[in-house]
Amino acid sequence: HLDQRTLTYSSESSACANPSGFDDGHTEYTYTTDHFVLHYKQDGKNAVSLKDVDPADGVPDFVNQGAEYLETAARQYYLDQENGFKFLPPLSAPVSEYCGLDSTRYHIFYMEVDFFGATMAWGSGDNPWDDRRTYIIANHDFPNSLGRNDDPEGSAIGLHKVTLAHELFHAVQGAYDFSEDIWFMEGSATAMEDVIFDEVNDNVNYLKSVSWHPEKSLIEDPYGSFVLFEFFMERY
Repeated sequence: HLDQRTLTYSSESSACANPSGFDDGHTEYTYTTDHFVLHYKQDGKNAVSLKDVDPADGVPDFVNQGAEYLETAARQYYLDQENGFKFLPPLSAPVSEYCGLDSTRYHIFYMEVDFFGATMAWGSGDNPWDDRRTYIIANHDFPNSLGRNDDPEGSAIGLHKVTLAHELFHAVQGAYDFSEDIWFMEGSATAMEDVIFDEVNDNVNYLKSVSWHPEKSLIEDPYGSFVLFEFFMERY
């Protein structure tokens, strides 16, 4: 069983360390897009599916798909300053001279974890407010058995889509204030994943906890509180 998507401060001893467990002795591969660097393995416990059909380009389809989902979310969150939400872009790795990483692009690490995804704080940003440089950890595998949703391409693909959209919104939040209440951070990210990939409807899995317990405050139900943010977006 996998826990829900989340955000957290990094417990790494070095601001430039790879996520704990990623360096498993197997070769690291990267796939770079205009705005992202996706880190993945082809062997060992962290390996992604090696299926490479569409397109047959030497990059696993799973990684190509993740890159597409991230670019789709980024366009609506912050890249399209005319028709999108016009948020600040996420703050990526510290300067490349220090970390050996591309500081002009945002970093995602696929690995074996017991959750769908997490947004980790790499360190403080350069602004006077409480911003954070962040990176995303995403599960290296999303089998259909992990959850049900309405994605026409299958539940596994749907989970992949909304996990990356959810975590990328946490990264956007990090450009503003990474220390807000958890119900606000998770509720808004769960609402935004539905905006980006409306066909998936994964967030309806959280409706039971809201509708069956109307006596509970939304503050007690971080993911279920997405209904408040959906209301705001539809009403205003």
